[in-house]
Amino acid sequence: MKKYILKLTRPPCIYCGACEKLCPEYWVVGSREDLKADLRNGRIIKKNGIIITETLEINDLLNSVDIVKVCPMNIIKALDIKKNIELK
Repeated sequence: MKKYILKLTRPPCIYCGACEKLCPEYWVVGSREDLKADLRNGRIIKKNGIIITETLEINDLLNSVDIVKVCPMNIIKALDIKKNIELK
């Protein structure tokens, strides 16, 4: 079982690239037509054909807590699955 979940609320993304710069292992910006951020191999949740959220279960946070802090739109969350808390 994975230890953490990364969650992206995608529509407000302004594709600044901060997430990909800090952690290219988990993040990519500009891979779709709208140029927004995506989680590599993330689980996509759509509504009316639009990607609303993406989640990715991981074992190693790498720089993910830093990404939560630097995202200018505050749309990235890192969650500890076992403790059921949001990491800040």
